[in-house]
Amino acid sequence: MPVLSSRDGVYPSNDKEVREKIMEWLEELNSREDEWAILVEGKKDMAALVLMGVTHPIIELNRGMNIFDLIDLIGSGELPELNAPFKGTLVILTDWDRKGGMLASRVKKACIHLDVRIDVDVRRDISSIVGKWIKDVESIPAFLSHLDV
Repeated sequence: MPVLSSRDGVYPSNDKEVREKIMEWLEELNSREDEWAILVEGKKDMAALVLMGVTHPIIELNRGMNIFDLIDLIGSGELPELNAPFKGTLVILTDWDRKGGMLASRVKKACIHLDVRIDVDVRRDISSIVGKWIKDVESIPAFLSHLDV
């Protein structure tokens, strides 16, 4: 039986293909061997990625500081989530709603200005898989649990 979603009405009730695409997305995210850190909006997004087994450092955007200051701290490695100056790629994984899009744009500009490498493809990829049904990172585990295997 379909379950109501906060976005378009219902989740797919038996869609192995959607589940497989999400699992492939997670596998690709975790299989990256170079230095990566993932930037999410808040604690619930962070908890969702940890629950799904994401192994890269996860950084919360909503810390009450200016985006440029946060990106500068990321670049210098002065965040507890990073052990050294960060020379890798920052994955921007904000929600794919209007606010998340605006945040992604601001973070992208700050990263370009401060010479921090970014990846926005991860966000685009998951949005294209689940964007019809959910709008945020924190909803992915619940969405997965509603897909029949």
